[in-house]
Order: sequence, then C-alpha cells, then structure tokens
Amino acid sequence: MSGEHPHKDLEERIVALEDQAHTHLQPGPELAKGSWVLQQIDSMGQFNNLRGQIEAAVNQPAALGFSVRAGWDRIETAPRVYDWSIFNEAHDLAQAAGKPLSVRFMGGRWTPDHVGGPTHQEDGETVPTPFNADSTVNQIWLDAYASMVDELTLWAVNRGVSLVHYAWWGALWAELHHGQGVRKAPGYGAGWQVAWLPAHEALMQVVLDRIQGVPVFAEFPLTGRGPLTSGQSEALADYLSTPQAVVQMNGWQPDKIAGGPNNQVENLWMDLATLIRDRGQLFALQDVGTSSEFGWANPTQPGEATQAYGLADTYQAAYTELYLPRWTDPEILAAAAAWVN
Repeated sequence: MSGEHPHKDLEERIVALEDQAHTHLQPGPELAKGSWVLQQIDSMGQFNNLRGQIEAAVNQPAALGFSVRAGWDRIETAPRVYDWSIFNEAHDLAQAAGKPLSVRFMGGRWTPDHVGGPTHQEDGETVPTPFNADSTVNQIWLDAYASMVDELTLWAVNRGVSLVHYAWWGALWAELHHGQGVRKAPGYGAGWQVAWLPAHEALMQVVLDRIQGVPVFAEFPLTGRGPLTSGQSEALADYLSTPQAVVQMNGWQPDKIAGGPNNQVENLWMDLATLIRDRGQLFALQDVGTSSEFGWANPTQPGEATQAYGLADTYQAAYTELYLPRWTDPEILAAAAAWVN
C-alpha cells in the first residue's frame, strides 16, 4: 500500500497493549480443534432476538466459541467513526460462556456509502470494483479498508480476540468475488492476473503488514463466486502462506469441502486443500448453509455429520464453522463432539 499510514500511532498503541498483557504470538484456544458457532448479526435488535439461541449453542460442550460477522457499514457509520456495539456484545456473550470469540466484517455490498471509488453491479447490488479503469488498484477503497483494518485489529488486541476474519473486496457475502460483474468491469483486462490478482494481493498485504508481530491470526476464505479453480485461489493461498494466516473453504458438507457445482470443480478444490495441508498451512472449513438444496439434509440424516467431519480430518482442518441453526441438530452435536475427542 502506498502513502502515509492513516494511523501512525497504531503500532505503538498495539505494542503498549502487548507489553501490558505480556502476550505472545502463539496459537491459543481460537485455533484449537473444534467447531465455532457462526452467526451474522445486522443489528442489535437482531442480536437480542437471537441471544437465547446463541447462548444455548455457545454453551454446548462441542462449541469452540462464537464467531460473529457483521457488515462493514454496520461498524463504520461515518468516516472513521466506529460503532463496536455488535462485537462488544458478542465479546461479552462469549466471555460469559468461558469461550473465545472470533470476528469478521464483510465488504462488498456492506461497504459504507462514504468510501467511494469505482463500483459495479452484481445481482442488483452496488459493490466495489477492486481496480480502476486503467487496471490499477482501487486505492480509494483500499485506503478506507486499511483504516478499518487498523481499528478492528486494535479492538481485537485490546479484548484478547486473536482470530479475525478480514474482508475481501467482496460482493454479496463474506467470500471471494470473481463473478461476471467484476470480470466485465472496466480495467479487468485480458485475464485475472492483469488487475484482479494485484488488487487482491494489495489487500492481503494491508492485513499482513498490520498483524505482523501482533497476536492476531487472519482468516481469508478461498471460495466464492466465479471461476476460482483455474489458479486464482491457489495464487491467493500461496500469498497467504505465512504462520499468521488461516485459509478457509466455504461449502463444507458431507461429501464436499467447497460446494463445487460438479465433481470436476470439487476435485480441483480438494487438490488445492491437499496442497494446503501438505505444506502445513492453517486451514478451516465453513458450513455451506442450512438449506438441503446445498447438500445437507435438514435435519441431518444419520451418518452425514460423521462423514463431513471425516473430510475435516482428511484435510487436517484446524477448526470448522457451523451456522447457528446447526447447533440444535443432535447428529451434528454428536459428530462435533466426537471430532474434538
């Protein structure tokens, strides 16, 4: 990232916190083998409505902790004005259960309106374009992102949260975006290596620069929308081959780890997961969702959850993430507990 760091004192502020807490960069309970309770929260009203369900799930013996995600625009309500109420409440809930917390924010359609920079349409939503019409990086968005990363990292260190899921440029969800909209955007060029990859490398470097020497592990998903198995996600995984990065695949179900649309694509994802496993990178699997159309029966059928956790073992997942509704399914609870033990 070029230009002056927007918060010059961030490193000093974090170092002071580290010295005070005598923290060290070692995997803690956040990276223990287990399953997170995952839930997106869009408002405090929604949080309060779900509180009882979340508490019940997080207090399950098989639950590693609470993983909460929220849109960037729910946190940064004005330029460099941050509302941490959702994350603060999530932290208090996890603390009350004696469990760790992990947090994530989402870019894409959740980018605050004040950020600016080039945009395009994806499924009727306005989302940031990672690059300009001349194929250079969308520095306007990236500078705002860097400020958000600064403040979120400081918030996490201050509260002992050491697993943070940092956003991609994104589109509709917390995932990679390489769909038709971005591929048709001015500046994309003759292939994904021209502008799309450098923009994602610049984003990753923003995060890696800020967590270096800080007790925070950064998770990035490798899956998402659009062609990603023709070298795109592998290139990102290569870039994230560092001890402080966790690479994740979203689409985990009884017979898949990435929710590939067909066996050929899914096999490519499994090849990438094998590469990641064999070179010792931290790896995680996220539940595909709760609808049977995505491969899980609802409720889970006998043996399905055990089969899914067998895949987690095959690819040596450090941890898994299950959406909140999964935590009332006895098959999943049993398999999650057995996986830890």
